[in-house]
Amino acid sequence: MGELTYECSKCKKTVPEVKLETHHADFNWLNNSPKNLDLLCTKHHAEIHSEINTKLKEQGQTLRDLYPEDMLPFFEITLR
Repeated sequence: MGELTYECSKCKKTVPEVKLETHHADFNWLNNSPKNLDLLCTKHHAEIHSEINTKLKEQGQTLRDLYPEDMLPFFEITLR
């Protein structure tokens, strides 16, 4: 049986070379469906969020605008 390899889906670097993080494609951290999850190194995870924040800012929105009203209390807790 082969050994599991965890790697960044963008650069293919592995642990311990990089730290890996789970990215939620729909930005809903409560949606842990495997189709919604992506494994990324910290660099690529930060790049995705930066790109999204830039696009939202250009549209006069923030990340909070992506979430339904009933999720905002959870969102606020994670920003503390």
